[in-house]
Amino acid sequence: MPDANAGTPSVSALSGSLIAGLVLGGAAAIAAVAVAGPVAPAHHPSFVAGEMSLLGLGKALESRFVWTLMLVAGLAFAGLETLRHRVQPELHKVLWPALMPAVYWLTTRVIAPPAPVAGAMGDTIWLFVSAGLIALTAASAVLARRTDAAWVRDARWGLLVPVLATVSGIAVLTGLGRLDLDLFAILSGWSAWHLAWFPVLLTALCLFSFTLPQTARGTWLARLTLAAQLGLAAGFLCLLLPPAEVDGALLRQGGLSGPALPILLALLSVGAAVGILLGSRTPGRPTLSPWAVAGALIALKLGDGGAIAYAMDNPLDLYHHGEWLIPWDQFWRHGVIPYVDSAPSHGLINLAVGAVAALVGDGTMVGLQQGQLLVRGACLTVAALVLGRLLGGPAALLALVLLPFSGRTPILLLVAAAFGWFIARTEARHPVAWLCAALAVCIALVGLAPGQGAIASVALLPVIVRMLWRAWQGQRRPLIVAVAVALAVFALVGVLGLFGQGPGPVLRAQIRFILENRALYEAVHGLPWTASFTRDMPLGPVAWEVLRALWIPVAAGLLGALVLAAARREMRGAWIFMGVAVLVYLLGTIGHTLGRIDLGGPSRTGAQTVFALAILLPMVVALRAPRHLLPALWLALVPIGLLSPAFRAVLDPQTLAHLHQSRDREDAARQWIDGAAEGIPALGTGLMSPSLIVLVKPVHDLIDSVLRENETYLDLTERNANYFYLRRPVPVESGAVATMATRGMQTRSIARLRADPPPLVLVDAGYTSGQPFPPPLRTPLLYRTLMDELAAGRYDVWTDGTLTALIAPGRAPSPTLPVAEGIARLDGIWGRPKLDRLPTAWGASADTIADDLEPLAATISLNDGRSVAVALERPGAIDFLGLTLSCMGEADPATITWAAGAQTPSFIFSPSTGLALLPLDIWPSQALTPAARTGRFTLSLPPACSVSDGAAWSRKVP
Repeated sequence: MPDANAGTPSVSALSGSLIAGLVLGGAAAIAAVAVAGPVAPAHHPSFVAGEMSLLGLGKALESRFVWTLMLVAGLAFAGLETLRHRVQPELHKVLWPALMPAVYWLTTRVIAPPAPVAGAMGDTIWLFVSAGLIALTAASAVLARRTDAAWVRDARWGLLVPVLATVSGIAVLTGLGRLDLDLFAILSGWSAWHLAWFPVLLTALCLFSFTLPQTARGTWLARLTLAAQLGLAAGFLCLLLPPAEVDGALLRQGGLSGPALPILLALLSVGAAVGILLGSRTPGRPTLSPWAVAGALIALKLGDGGAIAYAMDNPLDLYHHGEWLIPWDQFWRHGVIPYVDSAPSHGLINLAVGAVAALVGDGTMVGLQQGQLLVRGACLTVAALVLGRLLGGPAALLALVLLPFSGRTPILLLVAAAFGWFIARTEARHPVAWLCAALAVCIALVGLAPGQGAIASVALLPVIVRMLWRAWQGQRRPLIVAVAVALAVFALVGVLGLFGQGPGPVLRAQIRFILENRALYEAVHGLPWTASFTRDMPLGPVAWEVLRALWIPVAAGLLGALVLAAARREMRGAWIFMGVAVLVYLLGTIGHTLGRIDLGGPSRTGAQTVFALAILLPMVVALRAPRHLLPALWLALVPIGLLSPAFRAVLDPQTLAHLHQSRDREDAARQWIDGAAEGIPALGTGLMSPSLIVLVKPVHDLIDSVLRENETYLDLTERNANYFYLRRPVPVESGAVATMATRGMQTRSIARLRADPPPLVLVDAGYTSGQPFPPPLRTPLLYRTLMDELAAGRYDVWTDGTLTALIAPGRAPSPTLPVAEGIARLDGIWGRPKLDRLPTAWGASADTIADDLEPLAATISLNDGRSVAVALERPGAIDFLGLTLSCMGEADPATITWAAGAQTPSFIFSPSTGLALLPLDIWPSQALTPAARTGRFTLSLPPACSVSDGAAWSRKVP
């Protein structure tokens, strides 16, 4: 049938055919080069030396590539346009989905490192996938021989069937091998070609279905789709870690204590298969079950079981890895209550990972990876089930496949699931039940992830208010009862909390944690956006910043759409509430997202971008205009493809084809180690880096030689995983004192230390001196308290040359340092002579930090702006010296020096007009000798600066 618009073909139709022709031509050209064999030397008309003759090469491959590309692309374009004009006018609507693998491949190559020549062919597999889908589209159009309304829909399902069948084969072989290691040894001998027969068979049957009438074709495709997705239920078995190969033997990893987890996952897979069967009961209509989506995603995104970029999975990173290791262990083993006694960095999700790891494993370090894999799989499953019902199975699969998986992705997936589930059900017939569920979910979100969870709960407020109004109008009595019950529960929790029982103390402490840290988050963890402009980037700095900040146009476009809807009085429907929730969430996370611009990497703003493009935007579009869902995902495809290499999250077909063969092999970097044999049972038994033993063993031996079984120590090295390996409770509110920047956390921790002083304070373990923000700068109140204890003789300084600690008198394993040597050792570890702009930043914040300082009555004498003399009216010591500076433009660094016995400490800082607050007590030698912080200070200012006034303060130490 001719196209009614043949005279004026649409840009979409023409460009679809042209790009499809180029993809076919590119695939044909690459294949032609691949089968060409060795290149014969070029023929030369005379004896001549040049690059070509010197290398003995020729231009035959280049010619073959270009001619093949031009001929195939041109003929394919002409053939597709002819087919569109004479057979299927809607052909381009199927070509665009077929092109997505090629476009994804092309975008992921922009900032990726170049592949070696030997691997160039493997790097183009996605191009051949698109070429195959284009050929399948053309074949289905020819076989149909007629135009009908359902052809576009059926043809798209025809493209999806071979994809699902391929992933099903991967999931079945990988899952069965993980379930039974004996079976793994057999299946791992199968090559990728063994996986091909199933999708090839289903593809042939799909093509046959297009020779049938429309009704029969729909029935046939429904059955083929069911067959293709049924094997995806085995994807849940991929939540078992791949085996380790040690001395030729296959060993199960993850510290599993028995067969319970494999059996549980096998039952889950069976249940998922039943869910897939029950979801395909609509006769004559293909469907993709959300359970199949979940299984496919687990296989594709988590199937290799390896570390995830920016996910804190590296045990050698004792700081970040410890944030996941210690919270559950502290609670379960030592009775440390979350937030009341110690604050988990990311929320209760830290405890959830440890709890799952302990439940299925032996509670050692090697089991944490299995716990992380299970929690990530659970979050991915919840998101797949919700988005599968909201967006439809194919769109949900595409959206979640596009989303790079990084450290905070599980939290983001739970936020998306909460939005999708509750907002899509705003027309529920039982608003009271909806409100009860929403309350429980909001409490869970805030508990699991206080930051993102609180913002998400605020974003849900508009729809909650609407449901309250609906309940008041239609279910007033049940609403009153539900509110009364909720208030009674909250009152009971509050009363129990007064006696330290129930969840009340935890909730109160968590709220306090959020309020205390919110104000300091930017100053403590932030980085100016402009600082990243000067770094080496995979793209030009402007292009890179635009790319990773594309969530801003999403938010701006959404804001504009909501304003237009309000102007046109279209503020109704679930999409309005979804749009408002997404906009509030994006705006609410600005402080979190832009407050942390990491250098070089995609950073949190890049994570926000891919989440907004892959998940949030499609959710709004699905409720507003479902027909535009595919274009919305197309819109997300290109920038996400560009960003994926930065997340190290590119889907590699070669890796997927060999997923069933994946195993961890012992090598020099990771060896099979028995932690108990090394004297550190908490490590467990498994593959780990020998360097981890080198890091932990000296600290472990020192602590065990000094402390009794019921004692603990204070670790100031920021390596909080040591508390897990040493099986000791954390004596303060955080295992890493760098996260205790707030005055409240330090004050409460100081009170606990004074009530039960630890016999040992670990100051350095060979890697602390490189900390940019040591305790004197990050936790000054805690630092000053420890210096006071040292000055009072309650601690001695001890070192073995690598480890340095403050140890109670008479407890050290060897002689302690003389006082002067001990002070010098602490100065070398904690002293920071270069303060950059810190004094001027503190001076600009003088009004807000005044409560932390006590003014000292003193006479300040200035001598030509070069020296400062301070005469205190009462005996005391100066902790902060304030200088009022006046500078002309950007000035060179300034230096201030003062005499202190045998040492002459000094600071170098960047002056600017205004007050500069110089912290004199951050050198341990100065904190321990108050008399040194009085008298005369020598100031070396650049010519562009002068000093006009001065003041002195002491620090308020609890």
